[in-house]
Amino acid sequence: MRRIYKYELEVTDVQQVDIPMGAIILSAQNQNGQVCVWALVDPTNPPLSRTFRIYGTGNPCDVTLGKSTFIDTVQTMGGRLVWHVFVDNAL
Repeated sequence: MRRIYKYELEVTDVQQVDIPMGAIILSAQNQNGQVCVWALVDPTNPPLSRTFRIYGTGNPCDVTLGKSTFIDTVQTMGGRLVWHVFVDNAL
């Protein structure tokens, strides 16, 4: 049975997160100052390392659309910091 799981992200350009194979990334939001993504997963599937990319507004962004998918824009610190979250497409 599928479930929705939350994954906390670090605010860094590129990071790997293990998520069950076949997961559908639903959204990214700020939860208590932490950037998180929510995914629809089948927890019985084996884990797959997914690459997440986070870029601040105005910072260099080396994302390639088609290779990566935009997930959401997340504001932290009362809107003073704005992050744009992408995930690389699974192979």
